[in-house]
Amino acid sequence: MSWDARVENDEDLKKQATKSRVVLPVVSDNLGASTNIIFTGKITLSDEPRSLIRKTARRLETNRASILADWEGGLTLAMQDVVGGQNLDSQIKEILLTRLVKASREGSSVMRDAFTDLEEKLNDRTEKRALWYSPSEINATLENEVTVSIREGMKNLVILKGKTNETLNQLAANKLVWVGAMLRDSNGKIEAWLYRDDVPDGEIVSIVPSVQPANSLHVVIVGRVKRKQASLSGAAETALAGRPLYWIRPVKTNSN
Repeated sequence: MSWDARVENDEDLKKQATKSRVVLPVVSDNLGASTNIIFTGKITLSDEPRSLIRKTARRLETNRASILADWEGGLTLAMQDVVGGQNLDSQIKEILLTRLVKASREGSSVMRDAFTDLEEKLNDRTEKRALWYSPSEINATLENEVTVSIREGMKNLVILKGKTNETLNQLAANKLVWVGAMLRDSNGKIEAWLYRDDVPDGEIVSIVPSVQPANSLHVVIVGRVKRKQASLSGAAETALAGRPLYWIRPVKTNSN
C-alpha cells in the first residue's frame, strides 16, 4: 500500500468497527503494482518498512561527512537496524539487506570482501522471496543461514578493517592528508568532492587494492586540484563511489 493511499484512507481506518468495510490498494505483484481489495472489520496498518527507510535516509543525509569518513560504520549501523526491526517481515529484511550490501560494496572494498558470502546467500534466495507481497503473518526472524552469514561478515569486517587501518597508519606517516572522496552526482557520474578548501594545486591520490600480493594496497594518482577545484583523471577502475582522496604533503628537509 502506498503512503498516499495510507493518508487518503486514514480517517476511514480510524472509524473502522467490527463490521465495517473499506477498500484499500494492496501490492499484488513482485514489481509493486497494486489492486483494490475490500477489507471487513477493524484493521491496523504498520508504518514499516517506510518508517525504517526514512529513518535510515535521514541519518545518512544528516551525517554525510562522518559516514564518508567511516563508510563501514555507517552502513553496518543501517544493516543492524534492518536485522533488529521487530515489525519487519524477514522477506522485507532480506530485500533491504540486499540493497545495503550492494551499496556498501560500491563504497568500500573492505565491505565487499567481508560480505561476499552474505551477498551470494541473499542472491541465491531471490526466488524464495519472490512472493514477498503475499498476505501473511509478519515473521521477523531471518533464516539461520542468513543470520550466520551476517555474523561471519561482521567478524570478517573487523579483521579486514584492522589490516586496512594498519596500512593507513603507515601511509599517514608518509604525509598523506585526507581531503575528500569520490561521490556520484545526480546523473550517477563519479566526481571528486573536497571537504576542505585549503588543498593546494597539485595531484590527489587514492588507495586502491592490489591483485598481487593479495590483501595489499597501493597509492595511485587519480586526479588534480586546481584553484580549489578537484577533477578526476585516473583509470576508470580506480573510480569507486566512497573511495577517499588524499593530498601528499611535501616532506620538509633541512638545508644548509
